[in-house]
Amino acid sequence: MPPGGVGVSLLELLIVLVVLSVLLMLTVPLYSEQVFRGRRIVASSALLAIAGRQEEFMLYHRRYATDLAELGFSKPQGVGLGQDGQEVESTPLYELSLAPVDDPYQYRLVARPVGAQAGDMRCGTYTLNATGVAANSGSAGPDACW
Repeated sequence: MPPGGVGVSLLELLIVLVVLSVLLMLTVPLYSEQVFRGRRIVASSALLAIAGRQEEFMLYHRRYATDLAELGFSKPQGVGLGQDGQEVESTPLYELSLAPVDDPYQYRLVARPVGAQAGDMRCGTYTLNATGVAANSGSAGPDACW
């Protein structure tokens, strides 16, 4: 101990480090879940917006679009969805596609997590069909994810 009796012992320093590491172990997973949750909203909102485009397409063409290019996207399949819900080429959070369906009066939209969102096992891949049935492939049900 320095002269004057003021200082921090090694034991006190170790106790502070243990407390801080326990706090970090508790807060980092909660923070990660909040980040995933915010990104999930982007996917579900994009699928609902594309469903609206499909309904508009149906009004004019008497059938649903068979690929995303018919709905105004740059590519027919595998369109990247960014943080703001817009189409992106690099670092997408979700990959949007239109699953093949035999009936011209049906469609199935898919948003598969990629990149930074690929670790989201809670909700996984989102799907939405022409009848409005929303589903996801993760461990949580549609009520928790949509």
